[in-house]
Amino acid sequence: MNRISIQRAMRADRRFIASALFIALSFSVMAFAEEYPAPRGFVNDFAGIIEPRAATEMEAMLRQLRDRSGIEIAVVTVPSLEGRPIEDYANDLFRQWGIGSKEEDTGLLLLIAPRERRYRIEVGYGLEGDIPDGLAGEIGRRMVPYFRQQKYSQGIMLAVNSIVATLAEKRGIRIEGADPRLAYRESVRRRGSGMVGIGFLLIMLVFIIVMIIAAADAGRRGGPRGGGRRRYYGGADWLWAALLLSGWSGGGYRGRGSDWGGFGGGFGGGFGGGFGGFGGGSSGGGGASGGW
Repeated sequence: MNRISIQRAMRADRRFIASALFIALSFSVMAFAEEYPAPRGFVNDFAGIIEPRAATEMEAMLRQLRDRSGIEIAVVTVPSLEGRPIEDYANDLFRQWGIGSKEEDTGLLLLIAPRERRYRIEVGYGLEGDIPDGLAGEIGRRMVPYFRQQKYSQGIMLAVNSIVATLAEKRGIRIEGADPRLAYRESVRRRGSGMVGIGFLLIMLVFIIVMIIAAADAGRRGGPRGGGRRRYYGGADWLWAALLLSGWSGGGYRGRGSDWGGFGGGFGGGFGGGFGGFGGGSSGGGGASGGW
């Protein structure tokens, strides 16, 4: 075989390999695209665990939230995760559906897999400041008691109501059906934790200085006599009081309501209008997962 024949054979092999890779990639893309069904609306109960009335109320709330703030929330239940970690499943579904606006990534996905007894709250880039991981975890944990009793509609509705009420309060808008008492807000002590920490350090520094001065004074006087012990520390009593008053509790989020008493008033018939899909948003993997 001459040199020209060898070169032609090598080019043919390269074309064959490139074609094979292209076909394999095409099949992979097709398989990925077919892995998830198209969204039906904001509420997608593929597992069939949400009561129709609850689905209608959540759909109405989430539609209002999108129309008034641009925030898109998708509620999805699936029959099975097919052996995949729920974090991967949620992130891929979030990206394929494009939940949230493309410009701001203000989307959120609430995914429930009853067969695996797992849930995931996946938060888009643009909402991570409003729904940080800790808050997402707290909202998720509040669903668990309902899920353990197979009261899926109540648990999902509580989570959606809490998320919508929180976002509505932060955006200064009103959403019909959302209970403002369920809005989470960062506690004052948590917001001021930086100042509390600085103040505590200053108080400790002053206290140490006072103690050093008192000890030096006692040494010059030759030790305490009579009511000396009270003289040494009596002048610093206010410091002890300040130290006690400066105590703080652990950070957290507080909602004005901890229980949800059921479904609110109706929203008329149906969802009202067609669903045109989501806005093309993306997620960076923020949020929280859990099980029951």
